[in-house]
Amino acid sequence: MSASRWSPAGPAGPVREALIRTHRTRSPHTRSPRSHLDSQAERPPMRLPRLLITFVAATTTVSAVLADLVIPDLAAQHAFNPGWPPHAKFHDAQYMVMTVLLGLIGLTLALRQGRNALLHAAAVLSVPWVGMIGALLFPGTAAYDPEFADRTVFVLGLHGQVFMAVVLLLVLLGAAAAARRTPAGPASP
Repeated sequence: MSASRWSPAGPAGPVREALIRTHRTRSPHTRSPRSHLDSQAERPPMRLPRLLITFVAATTTVSAVLADLVIPDLAAQHAFNPGWPPHAKFHDAQYMVMTVLLGLIGLTLALRQGRNALLHAAAVLSVPWVGMIGALLFPGTAAYDPEFADRTVFVLGLHGQVFMAVVLLLVLLGAAAAARRTPAGPASP
């Protein structure tokens, strides 16, 4: 760079002007011509879908660990079930880790700006719940072990976990539909 284009204050010419413009638009005391659009990026109608998807994300993150490991009556049917062989317990632990990870990924996506992030969050969060329902289609599977039939909760004729999966999937479907109907703002590509 030649001496005529450099000063103690920094680069001269178009580069310096661009840096100054960038600083001014990011300064809290000045507003860019688009700043009013940026502040409206999260429109009120998008709040309800985001809240619902965040609720499902939090539920997904903690539910399998609570049901399979922490709550004594339920954990006795899963991780601490003496009738389960080690390989069955391995798959239960795998499911717990997977739901925590999917829940955290879904939560991260749900907290990002934009409609696409919400739709991606809903898709990620649906995986363990669709998987739970889909597992019942395999031969020899059941939502509960026969020795726990008297302690199993049924809601509207469905096993409690299956009912919860259906409800959470309906919540995700409704939130995704509402998010899709909301006009995309500047931050919603």
